[in-house]
Amino acid sequence: MGSCYNKQSRKELQIAPGLIPPPNSNPNVGRQRLSILSAPNSSRTSIEGNLEVLAKLHSGQSRPPTEGKPEQGSLFLVNERYVVESKNEPTKRQESFDEKWSRIVGNKTHTDFLLHLGISVTCKKGLKPESPNQDDYCIVIDGPSFILGVFDGHGFYGHDISNYVHTLLPIIMLSNANWKANPEQVMKESFTQCNQSLINTCNLQDTKFDCEYSGTTATLIHYRDNKLYIAHVGDSRAIIARRKGPTLTPIELTADHKPENLTEKERIEKCGGEVKKQSRDHPFRVYLKGKEYPGLGMSRAIGDAVSQSIGVSCEPELSEYQLDEEDEFLLVCSDGVWEFVGNQEAIDIIDANSRNIKTAPEKLAQLAWERWSAHERGVVDDITVILAYIPKYIQTTVTN
Repeated sequence: MGSCYNKQSRKELQIAPGLIPPPNSNPNVGRQRLSILSAPNSSRTSIEGNLEVLAKLHSGQSRPPTEGKPEQGSLFLVNERYVVESKNEPTKRQESFDEKWSRIVGNKTHTDFLLHLGISVTCKKGLKPESPNQDDYCIVIDGPSFILGVFDGHGFYGHDISNYVHTLLPIIMLSNANWKANPEQVMKESFTQCNQSLINTCNLQDTKFDCEYSGTTATLIHYRDNKLYIAHVGDSRAIIARRKGPTLTPIELTADHKPENLTEKERIEKCGGEVKKQSRDHPFRVYLKGKEYPGLGMSRAIGDAVSQSIGVSCEPELSEYQLDEEDEFLLVCSDGVWEFVGNQEAIDIIDANSRNIKTAPEKLAQLAWERWSAHERGVVDDITVILAYIPKYIQTTVTN
């Protein structure tokens, strides 16, 4: 289940026992459903998501670039032999509900080929004027197999963390010699390695972001030989829609990592953390004992060094799922969807729009946006939806 950092690790992360709370630590009433209540503010800016630089960084050959940008493009990784990098975004800052920029570098020139494979994605910036889109995603197409990933950043540098992790984590997995033989073990090791690489990067003098109060969820679904291998930390949920006759039923592939879950809470308290609500109507969060920070709303994540020092874990929960002929499609979404949309409602919306794979995720994102607007006071979380019709993917890749 993972463990808390020891004293040496705390020293490396420069986390002192008498930690000074982050500025603006009083929660905003309209932000109680976001993943973290507050994060330290500073002049650090973003780091550009460049695959070659990150690959070298992972191997210890290079430092990250010194200048960054406020928005990153999400990645489609098409065949592991191709070099893929983020798209240089326009100078215009993204507005609320804008789509994430993306680029494919490889043997395809545009995203429409994903629709041909039965895969569609949308990633919308929420209504948080001070923050870029902190969601990211990756789609790795590797012949008859694929990897889908959703990463929901949180904290002041959440967009930097999700950008870093969604780029590096697939590289670590695909470059592991045991990937084909033992994907589940490789996924487990890769989360830990990616987390340590992130910490090492943040400790470099010229890195423009840090992960003390910032982090990301990570949900990865690897399809191979009619089986799904699942690894996740956080609350970016994945579900399968199974049809029996006219009835479509959701099957959860991941369990949200919430601090109030018994085993998660026990680990956090054993490591010196505290799980509590600020009021009856607010969610449970993780705090340093006797303090009002960091207030992380999940029990597992990549990054969040302060929270990891008190029991929040980067170790993923692993599972396998044997696909059945009744399994119709796969949904992987950030909690911008799941906060106000239930599993059944989500698959029903996709099913109602199944004639158009491209717009179906848009319809779900739109509903989630409307629910946030109705329930919260001027705050909408970032929203990511990945939809995959696995039977269509199988049919297309076998045919080709």
